[in-house]
Amino acid sequence: METKQLSGQTNIDALLFEQPSGSNSTLLWSNNSNYNSSKTTITYSYIPETVGEQKFSASQSDPTPGVDQISELDTRHKLSVEAALSEWSKVANILFVEVQKLMTMLVL
Repeated sequence: METKQLSGQTNIDALLFEQPSGSNSTLLWSNNSNYNSSKTTITYSYIPETVGEQKFSASQSDPTPGVDQISELDTRHKLSVEAALSEWSKVANILFVEVQKLMTMLVL
């Protein structure tokens, strides 16, 4: 792992976890091949349709799992999302990587 200073721009730094607290920096997995490119890597995943497979923090209040209806995107919409991310990658030096959620871990 390595440390990277936060940018000082509130809108950007709000997306990063400051660690250790008060350090004005964030930790990076420098030995992970998914993060060693010259591109910024952003991971994403889709919410599954089956309620039992939906993983939310116990402290999350909105949407309320089991109360609010949470729907998975259909294949057509997922393809649209991936097409849009691909277009962003072409102009913004960003690599988008879909991850699958398993229990409480993300698997690349």
